[in-house]
Amino acid sequence: LYLLTTLAIVSDFKHIEQTSSGIRSVVGLKNIAGTTLHTVLNSPSTLFWVLLTILGFVLFTDTHSKAHRWIMGSLHALAHILSAFTVALASIYFVLSIVSATSRSNTPPLKIGSLELNWVYQLTQGGHVFNFDLRVLLAVILILIGGYIVGSFIQGMYLLISLNVFGRHFNEAFSTIAAEDWKSFLKLKIDKDGDLTIYPIGIRRVPRKWKINDYQAGADIIPDRERDSSATEPALIEPPITLRRTTETATGVVDSKRL
Repeated sequence: LYLLTTLAIVSDFKHIEQTSSGIRSVVGLKNIAGTTLHTVLNSPSTLFWVLLTILGFVLFTDTHSKAHRWIMGSLHALAHILSAFTVALASIYFVLSIVSATSRSNTPPLKIGSLELNWVYQLTQGGHVFNFDLRVLLAVILILIGGYIVGSFIQGMYLLISLNVFGRHFNEAFSTIAAEDWKSFLKLKIDKDGDLTIYPIGIRRVPRKWKINDYQAGADIIPDRERDSSATEPALIEPPITLRRTTETATGVVDSKRL
């Protein structure tokens, strides 16, 4: 997302002065937002990609309210778009001002406009020859790393606020934790009369140590309680639920009874 957004915005970076001082003039939240908006409104391809990004985040928003979906989704998307542009500026400025200045290569440093426009032009036009430059590769790597860090932080803050303030995105918020513990499942039992009993079972902390089962009965591998004493036994989360089998009579079907 961050690299594609950077390619779309930077490809129409013509209104910024094509020197290293031009990029320094953009530094600052107000200037970054204004420059991004100017670029988006003056480029059909960039506008299409930005609108597609906003639509994706709007559809991602977990809510039953259309107004909340559009507001939160749009704000979430705009935060990522501004961050992508900021990460791109910082990465390219680092490559031009520091790497190019300290490089011992005989190749003269590329200007900011030349670097950005050639980079995007050659990547989007497959029929043209790509003049490989390590500084371009370094800029791409920095954008990917910066986008991973900044994008993950913004996504985490969004999920944190959505979960604790609005009570939404439970699955997305807890799946990002990748916690092994606090697992639950259902055990279903049907007796000889056809009645169904549902057992909600949970495990607070799953075993980390395992051993071979020396007994013939049971699973081949079982938890090693001696080496992992903190693992908890499975326990009922709530009382079992029993659904009686429906019986058919001369007058019709008798509804199942929940106990």
